[in-house]
Amino acid sequence: MKDHHEYKKRKRIIHAPAAKIAGAGILVVACVIAPSVGPTFGPDRIVCAASTPAVSAASPGTNDISVGIPTSTPISIDELPQTEVASNIQYVTGLLVSNQPGGKLPVSLTVARETNDSAWMKDRLTIGPKEAALTADMLRKDGGSVGIFHMPEADKTEVADLYFSMTQRAAQILSTSKQGMDVQALYAQLHLPPSRVSSLKEDLDVQFHTDHGAQRPAGAQSTPLGIETADTSGQVWITLPLENTALSSAQMNRLKVYAQYPDGTAGYVPAAMTTYNQKYAHGMKFALPKSGQYTIILPAASNK
Repeated sequence: MKDHHEYKKRKRIIHAPAAKIAGAGILVVACVIAPSVGPTFGPDRIVCAASTPAVSAASPGTNDISVGIPTSTPISIDELPQTEVASNIQYVTGLLVSNQPGGKLPVSLTVARETNDSAWMKDRLTIGPKEAALTADMLRKDGGSVGIFHMPEADKTEVADLYFSMTQRAAQILSTSKQGMDVQALYAQLHLPPSRVSSLKEDLDVQFHTDHGAQRPAGAQSTPLGIETADTSGQVWITLPLENTALSSAQMNRLKVYAQYPDGTAGYVPAAMTTYNQKYAHGMKFALPKSGQYTIILPAASNK
């Protein structure tokens, strides 16, 4: 009886399907190809760089199997192309101070500035958690409620853009102490009062676009400022500089802010006279209703 069982066991092994034997062959080949020690960094690393080997199934009734092994020299990681950094981008710093008189504890923030000779310039300022934490700490020590950032000076270009972003996480940090932020840009000012910062539920993005060669509406007293943003809260404030410094008091009292919107509509927005900076003594401040182009104008005098 024992001999009979041994005979049946040997018979099962002898008549095992060729596919199983072929599978074992693949395992053996793979073991031979694989390195026996840790990863190497010379020509022997061909296994790491090779594409999936081409494997053909064994012919019926045979144990033959062919495995295609790539033999071309792999590309070294050191030889891969490097990402090019644009040569016309530089990182400049501006100072952020408290709205308290004096601004005793300034904080430096970085602006990515991209230029193309005198044709155009693009500034990008992002207020993330790090910038917000520095601002909040400075304001707590200085006793202020609004951080005022002064954009670094630059040579005048035909076109200038400012891309401003405040992340929702940064807004949370500032809102803890009910703090806001102003940006004194090159051709306009952006004001985010504490009430707007604390109500942000997502990132805030605002783009300023200044084209000194753009067509101006009749009676323009400032360079038109294009503003793009998804914010329609009415809690983001803008101040335009009054570039004509030769106006009389009577004329200044008649100034208005004229808005032109992407849908073709236009009209005036409520605005008030305010101080601006050392170059331009006055400006017009208004709550931003939506994206559009905004210009200070002096309407024609009425004959009545």
